[in-house]
Amino acid sequence: MMKQKLQNIWYLFYLFVFFIIVTFLYIVYDTYDGIYKEETAVTRSYAKILRNQVEGTLKQDEVLLDILSEELVFLGNYKDKKNSQRFLRVALQNSHDIIGFGLTDTHGNLLATSANIDPNKYPNIITNEIVKQSFEQTLQSDAMVVGRPYFFKPLQKWVLPIRKTIRNNQGVPVAVMTAGIINEYEHNIMGKLPLNGNRHVTLLSDDRKTKKLYRMFHDAATTQKLAKKLYAEAVNTKIYTDVIEQLLRSKQIQNKKEVYNGNVYCYTIQTPLNKKVYGATAYLPRYKLWVVVIQPTDVVWYKFLEKISYHVLFLFIVLFVLYRIFLMVERKEIEKNQQVMDRLYHDNLTGLYSREYLATQEHLLQKDKYHPFQVVMIDLENFKSVNERFGHKVGDVILQQTAKRLEACCNNDDILVRQGADEFIIVSFSHVDFNLLQQTLMQPYTYQELEFRLGAGIGVAKFPDDSESFSEVLSMADIAMHEAKKQKITLQYFNITMLEAVREKTLLEQHLRKALGTDEIFMVYQPQISCDGVLHGVEALVRWNNPELGFVTPDRFIPVAEERGLIISLGKQIMQMAMQEIQALFEDTGKQFHLSINLSVVQLVDEEFFSYFTNLLHKTGFNTKFLTLEITESLAIEEFDYVIPLLEKIRNLGVGISLDDFGTGYSSLSVLNQLPITELKR
Repeated sequence: MMKQKLQNIWYLFYLFVFFIIVTFLYIVYDTYDGIYKEETAVTRSYAKILRNQVEGTLKQDEVLLDILSEELVFLGNYKDKKNSQRFLRVALQNSHDIIGFGLTDTHGNLLATSANIDPNKYPNIITNEIVKQSFEQTLQSDAMVVGRPYFFKPLQKWVLPIRKTIRNNQGVPVAVMTAGIINEYEHNIMGKLPLNGNRHVTLLSDDRKTKKLYRMFHDAATTQKLAKKLYAEAVNTKIYTDVIEQLLRSKQIQNKKEVYNGNVYCYTIQTPLNKKVYGATAYLPRYKLWVVVIQPTDVVWYKFLEKISYHVLFLFIVLFVLYRIFLMVERKEIEKNQQVMDRLYHDNLTGLYSREYLATQEHLLQKDKYHPFQVVMIDLENFKSVNERFGHKVGDVILQQTAKRLEACCNNDDILVRQGADEFIIVSFSHVDFNLLQQTLMQPYTYQELEFRLGAGIGVAKFPDDSESFSEVLSMADIAMHEAKKQKITLQYFNITMLEAVREKTLLEQHLRKALGTDEIFMVYQPQISCDGVLHGVEALVRWNNPELGFVTPDRFIPVAEERGLIISLGKQIMQMAMQEIQALFEDTGKQFHLSINLSVVQLVDEEFFSYFTNLLHKTGFNTKFLTLEITESLAIEEFDYVIPLLEKIRNLGVGISLDDFGTGYSSLSVLNQLPITELKR
């Protein structure tokens, strides 16, 4: 039961741990999800801000190009080189993002430039193949065109060219107004939005004709070498395809065309370098540009781990404290159980082991038959009489003194048990000095000025000689102890004859229980003749004839009935049969004589005896002056304090009292003087 209780404690602990871990996992998930959503939202916001930033800047620059075109072309000011340079210089001073202006004809020949560009060194701008492609694109477009970035040697800067075709009233291209936006790491069209070092910004051009994407700006282009590599190579189209497919799967768009509507879209993809990133992108339809902000998903993990580390620490602290609490509860339960076991396994009065403890040792004691031991059963003589006459306090002192005496006679590895009442058991694994044990128990017991000599009956059985079962050895020692008391000797070793006697008694008991109330039990009557030959009376004698056992004599079954608690029922049957049969004889013959019935002291001290006896007298109508109850001397004296008042009540009914076996007990003339007897028998 204790084991189950401890298991339940730890089951409860595991249940707490389970709920704590489930709660922790929910917090972990919620924390990660919160960080992910927060980072995604920030990335989306960056993309939206940058989109507006780029779009606003380009629109502003487009308006500026329109104003310059009006001034230089339609007013003809480009023909005056000094005036045009002065005009463009002023425009350049008011444009922080633009590094230079130029006006070309439709074939790319420079007509006018800002003062920081020498047209003599670069008379035609379309000698560069990349510039040529975007220049041709510009001639075909009514809107400003953003060309691919290139390194402008005259100014030693990376520039992002913007061009717009100037048309006459008939819509025919007459010139191209060009400007270069600074496209360096620290100064670019994307502005100075802080990205915390984790996010990366890219501006892509979407050439639908060639179905290629080129970087217009990338924040990783920190050197000329990196810039040349990044801006010269087309972006892997698989990335674009993966983004579109994910947007379709997540149902952010219904078809591929929707992605060009200018809204901001978020996605997560695996890069060609096998790195997982999430990003946000927005398309600028007028300028055919993509603003892209990406961030490695590892950043979320880093922030998550940083934040969750405190939760993990707190979790371990909680689990540790919880474990210590349950461990403390377990220890308290073990201590409490140990105290209970100590109380259960130890006798409160003497401090010796209890019979409950002995039961727990049974499997250990009989485990090894090569480890012999003796079981010594001890029962104090006349203890019950002392206990009842002088009180339980005196009896308790005697039991405590007995326990100390027995401890002095035992070895360290012996098991000393108080079986109950005045019975003790010694399980000894070595030699027992029975002479010392007997002498010790025969010593007088003292209480204040009182002194008692009790003696004891001792029975001994051996393991494995007598039996290989501990419970049987215990029973055998008990049988030997009772035999010692019966034979009025101190020490008795068990032998098989005793067991056979016990088995016979058990067999007799079983048959006797069935025989009670049947005609197997019958009465015979021994006549009592006076000296003059006249019938004085009869003595009722019980007889038993069993179909299996045959005729069983009273000296065999009466002691069994007394020992096994059957004597009261048997005695009632004997009294009823004897009184009814003799009363019927009185009525049939018209003659009356004395009837003597033997009583056991067990019957006499039964609380219901007197009421049963008086009711039987009334029921049978038996004349009490012809009735005598016989008791034995020793039994009567043993229960002297109770028996005397009861006998007086019986005597007052007119019933005679006969004291049988006079002279065999311990009575004296002074005792006889107190007994309300009417006759003595020997």
